[in-house]
Formats: sequence, structure tokens, C-alpha cells
Amino acid sequence: MTALGGLVLDSSALIALASGSAYVHGWSAVAAKQGLTLYVPGAALSEALLVCPGAVELMEFAARHPMVHQVAVPPLDLRNRIHQLHASTGFCDPVAAWVVIAARERGQVVLTSDAGRLRRLDPGVLVDELP
Repeated sequence: MTALGGLVLDSSALIALASGSAYVHGWSAVAAKQGLTLYVPGAALSEALLVCPGAVELMEFAARHPMVHQVAVPPLDLRNRIHQLHASTGFCDPVAAWVVIAARERGQVVLTSDAGRLRRLDPGVLVDELP
């Protein structure tokens, strides 16, 4: 399941990519062929780089994939929406909040292996769970 415009990748999807997940690699190939955007919030990339042994591959993917749209630093209005989401849910997870807000605003599905983390902030967020 995916929105026509592309996918939002969270840190778990990026970690799966660096770990050699055929599923995520398949999505990146489909995105390149069909012109689908893979949106990578900078916080998700940073989190993945902190815990992932494949950091070099992730950096290369984010820098070179023709359909990756990466935002390194959230603009002030996004930071305000992240704070509002935390206030309304009682959960403080800035990385997941950025992913959820990006998916909402873009009308896209999140590629993740940790749907529970995202659904604590938005039970209705659309996800494509990694196998």
C-alpha cells in the first residue's frame, strides 16, 4: 500500500536499507523508475546513522538516489507542529512526530518496521510495514 506520490521513510526503514533489506531496496528501485518521492526527514536519517553500522551506505543513498527528498533541519513551523503533537498526545518522540507530520501533509504512507512508535502519536497514520 502506498500513496501515488511516494513514501516517507522512518529510521527503521533506513536501518533496514543499510542492513540489506531487499524490500526497501525494491522500493527505492520502484521510486526511481516511477518517479515516486522517498521523503527522508533529517531526524530519521540522523537516528539511523547513530545506531546503524551501514552509515556510509545510508549517506550515499540519501545524497545520490534520484527520488530522495531530504530535509536536514525542520523549519520553525514544523517544529511548532511537532510540539503541538507532543502536547496533544502526551508522547515525546521528535523523530516519530516529524515522520507522522510529513506523512499527513504529503498524503503518503510511511515505510517502517515500527508502526507502534508512529501510531502512539497518530493511530490513523498509514504505514507499509517491513516484513
